[in-house]
Amino acid sequence: MNKKVAATLAGAGAVAVAGTFALAGAAAPSQAAASTQQAAHPRTVTVYLRGGTGTALNLSGKPGGIGDLTILNQPAYARSGGGNRIGSGVVTIISVSKTQAQLHADLILPGGTIDVAGVEQQSNLFTLAVTGGTGTYQGARGK
Repeated sequence: MNKKVAATLAGAGAVAVAGTFALAGAAAPSQAAASTQQAAHPRTVTVYLRGGTGTALNLSGKPGGIGDLTILNQPAYARSGGGNRIGSGVVTIISVSKTQAQLHADLILPGGTIDVAGVEQQSNLFTLAVTGGTGTYQGARGK
C-alpha cells in the first residue's frame, strides 16, 4: 500500500512529516479487533519536529559541501505550533550536492516508531518514503 509523506524543512531544521500508515497487530488480545479494524482503514499521522538540539559537521571542508552532515534531536508535536509533546525525532541530513540533501528520520512516538527517508531538493515541501515502523506502526511503508 502506498502512503504519501510530506515533509517541510524550515529554518534551522524544523521538520513536519504527514503520512498515511496502515496499523497492524496489537500486543494485547483485547486490542486485536480494534487493531484489525485500524489496519483495514489506514489513518493519517502528522508529526511536527521543532526546536531541540543539533550538530553540524563540516566534513567537506567548505560550507554546504558534499558529505556535510547535520544530526538533529527534536521534540515531536501533533500540531505545527507546538503544544503537547508526543515524542521525538532523530534526523540525519547529508548534503549530496549544492541543491540536494539525503534525509533519514526516526520518529519515536507512543506505541512505536516510524522510519522515513528520501532526498530533499532544497524546497519547503518534499516527499519522503515511509520505510518501516515498529509497534503500532509495524508494516508502515511506501511513499
